[in-house]
Amino acid sequence: MRHSRFSIAATSAALFVTGALTAQTVTYSPSYALGQVNSNNVWPYATSPMRYMQIHDGWTFTSTSVTLTRGLAYRPSNQTTYLNRAGGTVEVMIRMGDAPKGVTSQTPAGTFDGNFDMASVKTVFTRKKISYPTSGTTPDELKIFDIDFPFDSASFFLLSGSASKSLSVETRCYAYSGGYPFDFVSSSAVRGYGWSLQNGSYAGCKNNAGKVVEHDVPTNQLFVGSTNASFIGRSFLPTIPGILSIGATKINATIPGTSCNLVNDPLLMIAGATNAAGDLTLTFPLPNDSKLHRVSFLSQMIFIDAAANGPGIITSRGLENGIGGGAAITNLGIIRMKTSAADPDSVTAIMNTYNNGLVMMFRS
Repeated sequence: MRHSRFSIAATSAALFVTGALTAQTVTYSPSYALGQVNSNNVWPYATSPMRYMQIHDGWTFTSTSVTLTRGLAYRPSNQTTYLNRAGGTVEVMIRMGDAPKGVTSQTPAGTFDGNFDMASVKTVFTRKKISYPTSGTTPDELKIFDIDFPFDSASFFLLSGSASKSLSVETRCYAYSGGYPFDFVSSSAVRGYGWSLQNGSYAGCKNNAGKVVEHDVPTNQLFVGSTNASFIGRSFLPTIPGILSIGATKINATIPGTSCNLVNDPLLMIAGATNAAGDLTLTFPLPNDSKLHRVSFLSQMIFIDAAANGPGIITSRGLENGIGGGAAITNLGIIRMKTSAADPDSVTAIMNTYNNGLVMMFRS
């Protein structure tokens, strides 16, 4: 069901949360790739010993806050040929550091150290072997960032959160055994999209027919200047009242008399009703204002289902959403570079450069 009257209210909500960013313990880059799982990159973990680096421009991250990072994680390629693949073991060293002023994904230096502000560099993962798990049994399992490289016990790195500062991540792979392709960004078509991630572990509660309520935000419509940014709720019940809750602070409160939770503060609530299929879709335009780029906010769907429980309220999972830059983004903001060598410590010059890269999770 489409509600044109939602346009003004939702636009106001987007503007309201410009300064109300949610607290982060995890950030991702590039953020626009979270709505897709793309291709099959095996560098630097399953081809040959190499020195490998990615530069992530500041605007590509999901968080604009300073984030203390204690680990790095990847997700597998979601191509069905990589289901049920055995895990791998690699021997690697990882360094992180801010890029020097003037160095971005568009202007990389020709050497690995040239892409580091050396005063900021930290070896967060000293040379050692690590094993990662099998690739999952279903396509949904391939969307999980479970290929984990925890930093050394006493090590961490502070991500600045600054849109004007790029981050360089270097991996030296000395040896490998087995393994499968990881997810990487390979399409410039997604560079201006927004992002959407589940807020917490609450996955939604059941309606009176035993179906779990759902909530989605299409990331390919969530960008500056979009004419049809949409919030979708699925109650699986026809013509019942529904409410979209938009907030800026994460909570986790169980509604008394139910197994249903509220997971964000309801700064703005927009009412509607489900269609014959039980869906509620609220669609609105986003202003063509560059200040909205990287604004994040929380959302959840609430439905009135009198037969479900005492209060007659059911709720979806919550989402944390970020607004993409739209047409203003003219590059991917990420680049990968490598040099294959039997001894990665002995090489300094970059031999091959590619305008894409692994999708990374930086976690606390």
